[in-house]
Amino acid sequence: MRTHNIEHEYYSGLYKSEKNILKKIYFNSESKKLKKYESVLTNATQLVALTEKDCLYFKKINSNSSLIPAFHPFSKVEVRSNKDDYILFHGDLTVSDNIKSAIFLVKNIFSDLGFKFIIAGKNPSSKLINLVNGYNNVQIISNPSDIEIKNLISKAKINLLYSFQNTGIKLKLLYCLYVGGYCIANSKVVSNSGLNSLCKVADSESEIKKSISELFYKKFTVIEIEKREKILANLYDNKKNILKFCNILFKN
Repeated sequence: MRTHNIEHEYYSGLYKSEKNILKKIYFNSESKKLKKYESVLTNATQLVALTEKDCLYFKKINSNSSLIPAFHPFSKVEVRSNKDDYILFHGDLTVSDNIKSAIFLVKNIFSDLGFKFIIAGKNPSSKLINLVNGYNNVQIISNPSDIEIKNLISKAKINLLYSFQNTGIKLKLLYCLYVGGYCIANSKVVSNSGLNSLCKVADSESEIKKSISELFYKKFTVIEIEKREKILANLYDNKKNILKFCNILFKN
Protein backbone atom coordinates (compact mmCIF):
# COMPACT_ATOMS: atom_id res chain seq x y z
CA MET A 1 0.00 0.00 0.00
CA ARG A 2 1.48 3.33 -1.14
CA THR A 3 0.26 6.09 1.17
CA HIS A 4 0.26 9.64 -0.18
CA ASN A 5 -0.89 11.46 2.93
CA ILE A 6 -2.23 10.86 6.37
CA GLU A 7 -5.54 11.29 4.64
CA HIS A 8 -7.77 12.14 7.59
CA GLU A 9 -5.35 14.91 8.57
CA TYR A 10 -5.37 16.25 5.01
CA TYR A 11 -9.17 16.39 4.88
CA SER A 12 -9.28 17.88 8.35
CA GLY A 13 -7.00 20.64 7.05
CA LEU A 14 -9.32 21.22 4.09
CA TYR A 15 -12.23 21.42 6.53
CA LYS A 16 -10.45 24.14 8.52
CA SER A 17 -9.53 26.15 5.41
CA GLU A 18 -12.88 25.89 3.63
CA LYS A 19 -15.42 28.73 3.87
CA ASN A 20 -18.34 27.06 2.07
CA ILE A 21 -20.52 25.41 4.74
CA LEU A 22 -21.53 22.44 2.56
CA LYS A 23 -17.92 21.71 1.64
CA LYS A 24 -16.91 22.04 5.29
CA ILE A 25 -19.49 19.40 6.22
CA TYR A 26 -18.22 17.14 3.42
CA PHE A 27 -14.53 17.47 4.36
CA ASN A 28 -15.28 16.91 8.06
CA SER A 29 -17.32 13.81 7.24
CA GLU A 30 -14.63 12.41 4.94
CA SER A 31 -11.95 13.02 7.57
CA LYS A 32 -13.86 10.97 10.13
CA LYS A 33 -14.52 8.17 7.61
CA LEU A 34 -10.86 8.03 6.58
CA LYS A 35 -9.72 7.89 10.21
CA LYS A 36 -12.10 5.00 10.86
CA TYR A 37 -11.01 3.21 7.68
CA GLU A 38 -7.30 3.27 8.66
CA SER A 39 -7.67 0.02 10.59
CA VAL A 40 -7.77 -1.85 7.27
CA LEU A 41 -4.10 -0.96 6.78
CA THR A 42 -3.15 -3.60 9.34
CA ASN A 43 -3.91 -6.14 6.60
CA ALA A 44 -1.30 -4.77 4.20
CA THR A 45 1.92 -6.72 3.72
CA GLN A 46 3.79 -3.42 3.59
CA LEU A 47 3.03 0.28 3.81
CA VAL A 48 5.22 2.72 1.87
CA ALA A 49 5.02 6.35 3.02
CA LEU A 50 6.16 9.58 1.36
CA THR A 51 7.66 11.37 4.38
CA GLU A 52 9.40 10.46 7.61
CA LYS A 53 6.54 11.92 9.62
CA ASP A 54 4.00 9.81 7.74
CA CYS A 55 6.18 6.71 8.08
CA LEU A 56 6.40 7.09 11.85
CA TYR A 57 2.62 7.53 12.00
CA PHE A 58 1.84 4.45 9.90
CA LYS A 59 4.30 2.28 11.84
CA LYS A 60 1.92 2.60 14.78
CA ILE A 61 -0.76 0.99 12.59
CA ASN A 62 1.44 -1.46 10.70
CA SER A 63 5.02 -2.12 11.80
CA ASN A 64 5.96 -3.05 8.22
CA SER A 65 6.15 0.55 7.06
CA SER A 66 8.94 2.02 4.94
CA LEU A 67 9.89 5.43 3.59
CA ILE A 68 10.27 6.04 -0.13
CA PRO A 69 10.01 9.74 -1.13
CA ALA A 70 7.74 11.02 -3.91
CA PHE A 71 8.43 10.22 -7.55
CA HIS A 72 8.53 13.07 -10.06
CA PRO A 73 9.05 13.68 -13.81
CA PHE A 74 12.65 14.97 -13.62
CA SER A 75 15.98 13.24 -14.15
CA LYS A 76 18.16 16.28 -13.47
CA VAL A 77 18.09 19.89 -12.31
CA GLU A 78 17.32 22.18 -15.27
CA VAL A 79 17.58 25.81 -14.17
CA ARG A 80 17.63 28.37 -16.99
CA SER A 81 19.97 31.35 -16.71
CA ASN A 82 17.67 34.01 -18.20
CA LYS A 83 14.71 34.96 -16.02
CA ASP A 84 11.75 37.28 -16.45
CA ASP A 85 10.96 39.95 -13.88
CA TYR A 86 8.12 38.36 -11.93
CA ILE A 87 7.38 36.24 -8.86
CA LEU A 88 5.12 33.20 -9.25
CA PHE A 89 2.61 31.54 -6.97
CA HIS A 90 0.91 28.54 -8.55
CA GLY A 91 -1.44 25.71 -7.60
CA ASP A 92 -4.88 24.19 -8.09
CA LEU A 93 -7.09 27.17 -7.30
CA THR A 94 -10.12 24.97 -6.61
CA VAL A 95 -8.38 23.65 -3.46
CA SER A 96 -9.31 25.66 -0.37
CA ASP A 97 -5.75 25.82 1.00
CA ASN A 98 -4.42 27.26 -2.28
CA ILE A 99 -7.29 29.75 -2.46
CA LYS A 100 -6.68 30.87 1.12
CA SER A 101 -2.92 31.13 0.48
CA ALA A 102 -3.38 33.15 -2.73
CA ILE A 103 -5.75 35.61 -1.04
CA PHE A 104 -3.39 35.95 1.92
CA LEU A 105 -0.43 36.68 -0.36
CA VAL A 106 -2.30 39.25 -2.44
CA LYS A 107 -3.60 41.14 0.58
CA ASN A 108 -0.54 40.96 2.80
CA ILE A 109 2.48 40.61 0.50
CA PHE A 110 1.78 41.57 -3.10
CA SER A 111 -0.15 44.71 -2.18
CA ASP A 112 2.85 46.20 -0.37
CA LEU A 113 5.61 45.47 -2.90
CA GLY A 114 6.18 46.94 -6.34
CA PHE A 115 7.35 43.72 -7.99
CA LYS A 116 5.27 41.93 -10.61
CA PHE A 117 3.43 38.90 -9.24
CA ILE A 118 1.71 36.13 -11.20
CA ILE A 119 -0.82 33.71 -9.75
CA ALA A 120 -1.40 30.69 -12.01
CA GLY A 121 -3.71 27.75 -11.53
CA LYS A 122 -6.83 25.78 -12.25
CA ASN A 123 -10.25 27.45 -12.22
CA PRO A 124 -9.63 30.54 -10.05
CA SER A 125 -12.79 31.82 -8.36
CA SER A 126 -14.43 35.09 -9.28
CA LYS A 127 -13.59 36.30 -5.75
CA LEU A 128 -9.86 35.79 -6.38
CA ILE A 129 -10.03 37.26 -9.89
CA ASN A 130 -11.83 40.37 -8.62
CA LEU A 131 -9.28 40.76 -5.82
CA VAL A 132 -6.35 40.52 -8.25
CA ASN A 133 -7.97 43.02 -10.62
CA GLY A 134 -7.59 45.64 -7.90
CA TYR A 135 -3.78 45.57 -8.15
CA ASN A 136 -1.76 46.72 -11.15
CA ASN A 137 1.25 44.57 -10.24
CA VAL A 138 -0.65 41.28 -9.89
CA GLN A 139 -1.74 39.08 -12.81
CA ILE A 140 -3.78 35.89 -12.77
CA ILE A 141 -3.34 33.14 -15.39
CA SER A 142 -6.25 30.71 -15.49
CA ASN A 143 -5.87 27.04 -16.41
CA PRO A 144 -2.33 27.05 -17.82
CA SER A 145 -1.28 23.91 -19.72
CA ASP A 146 1.49 21.68 -18.38
CA ILE A 147 3.93 23.32 -20.80
CA GLU A 148 2.80 26.81 -19.81
CA ILE A 149 3.14 26.13 -16.08
CA LYS A 150 6.64 24.68 -16.58
CA ASN A 151 7.63 27.80 -18.52
CA LEU A 152 6.17 30.07 -15.84
CA ILE A 153 8.08 28.24 -13.11
CA SER A 154 11.36 28.19 -15.04
CA LYS A 155 11.20 31.87 -16.08
CA ALA A 156 10.21 33.30 -12.67
CA LYS A 157 12.84 35.18 -10.70
CA ILE A 158 11.30 33.66 -7.57
CA ASN A 159 8.80 30.86 -6.99
CA LEU A 160 6.80 31.62 -3.87
CA LEU A 161 5.18 28.66 -2.13
CA TYR A 162 2.84 29.14 0.81
CA SER A 163 0.47 26.78 2.61
CA PHE A 164 -1.63 26.71 5.75
CA GLN A 165 -1.47 22.88 5.84
CA ASN A 166 1.42 20.77 7.08
CA THR A 167 0.52 17.51 5.32
CA GLY A 168 2.51 15.25 3.02
CA ILE A 169 5.07 16.44 0.51
CA LYS A 170 4.17 19.37 -1.71
CA LEU A 171 4.99 18.05 -5.20
CA LYS A 172 5.10 21.58 -6.59
CA LEU A 173 8.08 22.19 -4.29
CA LEU A 174 10.01 19.49 -6.16
CA TYR A 175 8.88 20.97 -9.47
CA CYS A 176 10.17 24.42 -8.51
CA LEU A 177 13.51 23.09 -7.29
CA TYR A 178 14.15 21.04 -10.42
CA VAL A 179 13.31 23.73 -13.00
CA GLY A 180 12.94 27.06 -11.17
CA GLY A 181 15.20 29.71 -9.73
CA TYR A 182 15.09 30.91 -6.16
CA CYS A 183 12.35 29.42 -4.02
CA ILE A 184 10.76 31.08 -1.00
CA ALA A 185 8.54 28.80 1.08
CA ASN A 186 6.97 28.83 4.50
CA SER A 187 7.72 26.11 7.05
CA LYS A 188 4.55 24.15 6.34
CA VAL A 189 5.58 23.69 2.70
CA VAL A 190 9.07 22.34 3.41
CA SER A 191 8.20 20.39 6.56
CA ASN A 192 9.35 16.73 6.39
CA SER A 193 10.74 17.21 2.88
CA GLY A 194 14.44 17.39 3.72
CA LEU A 195 14.63 20.35 1.35
CA ASN A 196 14.70 23.26 3.80
CA SER A 197 18.28 24.17 2.88
CA LEU A 198 17.33 24.60 -0.79
CA CYS A 199 14.69 27.23 -0.01
CA LYS A 200 14.55 30.58 1.71
CA VAL A 201 12.20 29.63 4.54
CA ALA A 202 10.02 32.57 5.54
CA ASP A 203 6.87 32.44 7.66
CA SER A 204 5.88 35.94 8.74
CA GLU A 205 4.79 38.70 6.38
CA SER A 206 7.93 40.69 7.15
CA GLU A 207 10.18 37.67 6.51
CA ILE A 208 8.54 36.96 3.16
CA LYS A 209 8.83 40.59 2.04
CA LYS A 210 12.45 40.78 3.14
CA SER A 211 13.30 37.53 1.35
CA ILE A 212 11.69 38.74 -1.89
CA SER A 213 13.63 42.01 -1.77
CA GLU A 214 16.91 40.16 -1.10
CA LEU A 215 16.55 37.54 -3.83
CA PHE A 216 14.80 39.34 -6.70
CA TYR A 217 17.96 40.97 -8.08
CA LYS A 218 20.34 38.22 -6.98
CA LYS A 219 21.76 36.00 -9.72
CA PHE A 220 21.12 32.28 -9.35
CA THR A 221 24.60 30.75 -9.32
CA VAL A 222 26.23 27.48 -10.38
CA ILE A 223 26.95 26.83 -6.71
CA GLU A 224 23.20 26.92 -5.98
CA ILE A 225 22.54 24.47 -8.84
CA GLU A 226 25.23 22.07 -7.61
CA LYS A 227 23.80 22.21 -4.10
CA ARG A 228 20.36 21.32 -5.47
CA GLU A 229 21.75 18.47 -7.57
CA LYS A 230 23.50 16.93 -4.57
CA ILE A 231 20.58 17.08 -2.14
CA LEU A 232 17.89 16.13 -4.66
CA ALA A 233 19.97 13.21 -5.94
CA ASN A 234 20.40 11.95 -2.40
CA LEU A 235 16.71 12.09 -1.46
CA TYR A 236 14.62 12.15 -4.63
CA ASP A 237 16.51 10.19 -7.28
CA ASN A 238 13.81 8.22 -9.14
CA LYS A 239 16.13 5.37 -10.11
CA LYS A 240 17.32 4.80 -6.55
CA ASN A 241 13.81 4.97 -5.17
CA ILE A 242 12.26 2.63 -7.73
CA LEU A 243 14.94 0.08 -6.82
CA LYS A 244 13.90 0.41 -3.17
CA PHE A 245 10.31 -0.15 -4.26
CA CYS A 246 11.28 -3.24 -6.26
CA ASN A 247 13.19 -4.67 -3.31
CA ILE A 248 10.07 -4.35 -1.16
CA LEU A 249 7.86 -5.97 -3.82
CA PHE A 250 10.19 -8.91 -4.47
CA LYS A 251 10.87 -9.38 -0.76
CA ASN A 252 7.15 -9.90 -0.19
